[in-house]
Amino acid sequence: MLGLLLCTLFLFAVGVLTGAAQSLLLPPTCSQPRTRVEFRELDESQRQAYLSAVGCLRQYPSQLPFNGSRSFYDDLVAVHLNNVAKAHDVAAFLPWHRPFIAFFEVALSQFCGYTGTLPYWDWSYDSQQPERSPLFTDAYFGGNGDTANNSCLETGPFAGESAIYPQPHCLSRGFFFGDNNGTGDMMGAQYSPIEMEWVLRHTTYDAFRQALENHPHNMLHTALGGDMLGLVSSVNDPIFWLHHCNLDRWWARWQLANPDVGDTYSGNVESGMNDNNASLTDLMHYSGIHPDITVESVMNFTNGLDGLLCYTYSDSIGNPNITNTELQTPITDDRIPVLPGTNTDAPTRRRRSHGLRRRSSSTTPTKSKSITPPPTDRSSPLLSAHARLSASTIAAKNMSAAQVSRIRAQEVKVDVFLERVNAAGWRSHAAIGQWVPEPGSFVGFEEWKRKVDALLDAIGLPPP
Repeated sequence: MLGLLLCTLFLFAVGVLTGAAQSLLLPPTCSQPRTRVEFRELDESQRQAYLSAVGCLRQYPSQLPFNGSRSFYDDLVAVHLNNVAKAHDVAAFLPWHRPFIAFFEVALSQFCGYTGTLPYWDWSYDSQQPERSPLFTDAYFGGNGDTANNSCLETGPFAGESAIYPQPHCLSRGFFFGDNNGTGDMMGAQYSPIEMEWVLRHTTYDAFRQALENHPHNMLHTALGGDMLGLVSSVNDPIFWLHHCNLDRWWARWQLANPDVGDTYSGNVESGMNDNNASLTDLMHYSGIHPDITVESVMNFTNGLDGLLCYTYSDSIGNPNITNTELQTPITDDRIPVLPGTNTDAPTRRRRSHGLRRRSSSTTPTKSKSITPPPTDRSSPLLSAHARLSASTIAAKNMSAAQVSRIRAQEVKVDVFLERVNAAGWRSHAAIGQWVPEPGSFVGFEEWKRKVDALLDAIGLPPP
């Protein structure tokens, strides 16, 4: 499914659809990959330097003959708009966006003198209370739009700015929460760190791509609302780049975790079809900003496309107390299975692990006994349920019955997963009571990852 509003493509208003003889962007020689880090891993001066460069690019003169484009930033919006159908709900979703965000990264340097790398937003860390993320404050990207004024953004450095595509409007953001859509008071719980590790367990590219696109990608676009809600308008919101940089990070992690299949490619070429015709030799188009690019040429992100792709990723952020046993040690209760390998006698450990697998085999959670708090919860240390995609949103997106059925089945599967994780006594560093707005780098990542994998093995549910 496209999963986001396509609206009318307005391609007639944008114009350029052809390739380019040469790139407009001149990346430096790739001598050593640079590390892209989470926005909160930057110090304050680095954060402000990045935001200033984005503001500069929004004023830098247009370099492509798109009708109405006022700046190079608008050019990028138009490039994305022109390629919506070939870059979403298809196998090319991840490879198309990889050079696209690299174009932005190079442009920040080439046109605006930015010396850092493109940061990412690890929304999994903010998953239980995303509206409280410091990224949505006056100091950085601004918060929710004004619901009394078309959700126009009125806080932060981009307050009061306008967008030209797909038609002139104010830069907008409208936090979404199920039936509470439009009130702008909060976003529902999203994808927690352990859920993302679950998604990472897919063993084929197509399955992984679909899970990443249909779940966290679409959910975050929907949750942020405003310009981010529409595929043809999402690039207008500067948070777009950090969101997609994080998605590329997860693809890079999947590639590294699956070296035998990390450079493979499969799936559908046409949106909504099951053609399975995707090939590494497929050409991806960028509407004049760069010559056509093959999928195969973007697989190497540490030294690809003549220096355009020359980066690695940090391990992201974590609570500074991540290694404390209180954070990741399950409840000591015979009725609740514990993590394999914890300090429990072997018979009890086997019995509890078996109980977890047995209860995980059900595809429908027992609602009357559910311990998973609702998406609105902002007090429980357990992982919260996800907000359901509302009937009004489904109607607005004109989804087919088959698409709706698939979405609802996936929602139930996530419900089951969250119930099993919570029943096991897992305490996430993203959970209420552990989350801090300004965490440090994830220094305990490897130990945390080991415990996550042990719990996922015990749960035994295939990824969504």
